[in-house]
Amino acid sequence: MASEKLTTMWRERICANMLHRRFDDEGAALRRDAAALALRVYEDVFAGLAKKMAELPEGWLPTTSCCLVSFAGSVDQLNFSGHVNYGLSPGQVLPSSTRRIPSSMTRTVWAVYAPETAIYQEHARIENEVETLRRRVQEAQGIAMGVLNSCSTTGRLLQKWPEAEPFIRVGVPKSPSTVPMLPIAQLNGMLGLPV
Repeated sequence: MASEKLTTMWRERICANMLHRRFDDEGAALRRDAAALALRVYEDVFAGLAKKMAELPEGWLPTTSCCLVSFAGSVDQLNFSGHVNYGLSPGQVLPSSTRRIPSSMTRTVWAVYAPETAIYQEHARIENEVETLRRRVQEAQGIAMGVLNSCSTTGRLLQKWPEAEPFIRVGVPKSPSTVPMLPIAQLNGMLGLPV
């Protein structure tokens, strides 16, 4: 591989690809847990109404992609798609997931859970794991970008960090197209040269 100049964008792509390879599976597991928790809250709040709401014609009830829940005084938004912020955008687009709700519940807290409830404890577990993963991602990103920023070319990067090779070709910036070179005599004629 010929040595090429590393641009800032190229370094960021290399780093992002490395981070996604390392942390996407953990992030996906947390998204599944968060989506399951949001659905659990929905079923807890609308236990007797969920089936009736599902049977109504399309458009009769508003839909929502998330629910507002109070956990011991702190209001949090739980997404049915399982969106959690651990420092990386999802490796794939999260499928949109909505639920029907009564009109009176569109902009209000659905439920309040005390610390001794299972839903509160599951929420606390997920939040702790998200925060731990966020710190790990930030630490890895800082160290990786430090190494990437210390190299100005792909050749130097491979000397310093040979394990980065699989990530160098992923996200290679396209080289700018070059303008075809006109013969000098033709160019001089176009510009009225020599003076």
